Amino acid sequence: MGSLGFSMEFESMATRFIYRKDPSVIPIDFIWVDDESFTKMGATLERTTERKDIPVVDFIALLAMKISAFENGKNRGYRDLLDVRMLLDYNPDAISEEQLRELCDRYGGPSAYAELRPDS
Repeated sequence: MGSLGFSMEFESMATRFIYRKDPSVIPIDFIWVDDESFTKMGATLERTTERKDIPVVDFIALLAMKISAFENGKNRGYRDLLDVRMLLDYNPDAISEEQLRELCDRYGGPSAYAELRPDS
């Protein structure tokens, strides 16, 4: 990434690289997952780029990663929480409340659902 002009902003469960020469370039995040999760994420049929060679993570997997991040990311937690709320707002029928609660319990810990849905 350094040879492309990016520098590491932080490293933990995810690693973020930023392009300091042009702040309008969005950051690139690498999320470290186990082999089983990687296989599931790569199994999607959707692809991006002109060559269609990069898998697009499905909605449930994206939510799971974001929920895990707001529970585990001390510095980014609030932003990830807002990301999850926005994803749910823009995709209201993509997941049931029961599925969401299960994702929160599995990936975000006991308080994740209450943080996400404080009025429930």
